[in-house]
Amino acid sequence: MKGKTCFIRGVDKPRVILENGKWKCGFIDIHVLSGTPSGYLSKKQDWDIQEYFYWTPDFADIVVKQCHVMIDWIEANMTYDEAKVFTTKHSGFNRAKYNDVADPLVYGKYITQRPGQKKNYYSLGKPSFVNLWHKDYWFIQARDTFSKEYQVWKQGLEMLKKKIPNHRFNDPTQQQKQQLRKFLDDMKLDDSIMESNILFGTVGSWSKLHYIKDAYTKT
Repeated sequence: MKGKTCFIRGVDKPRVILENGKWKCGFIDIHVLSGTPSGYLSKKQDWDIQEYFYWTPDFADIVVKQCHVMIDWIEANMTYDEAKVFTTKHSGFNRAKYNDVADPLVYGKYITQRPGQKKNYYSLGKPSFVNLWHKDYWFIQARDTFSKEYQVWKQGLEMLKKKIPNHRFNDPTQQQKQQLRKFLDDMKLDDSIMESNILFGTVGSWSKLHYIKDAYTKT
């Protein structure tokens, strides 16, 4: 606990949004979920420094440049209406499809994946459920061995359900519901708390949207 420690978070792809004929960039607060200490640690410590890789107020030019690269590709490959759906900030946003475009454009020469194509390299992928990551599935599988720990974890979900109104949780898409159903079947889980929207996390809050440029008008 002596000195200072910097935690570097890989939050490196901008969200561009086509809204009312203008391209904008926004930041959503769900990105800080894994980077904010809680309780005693957040109040008493001064050694923990959080740094977002590429996202820094010291050099915002990087994010601005990435936004222009994203926008240029979208305008060259999508109609206006397609771009509105592709970049929406609402619940219909397809994160996987967006990342298939953003990853190659942001990472550039470091990968051979082409924009719009699926990854051609090994990756753990994004978690299907905000409050249950696939790297932790072993814990669910071993719940009989770690029954005490499993009950503590489940009580945490129960507390969220009790304290937070249901409409504050993300409403899953049909595909996400199917993914959850398959997960529960594979794990042989029959538990009402696991079938709730809690696993899909809370609705995020957007920052002020920052103007980038006027949008194209092609249809």
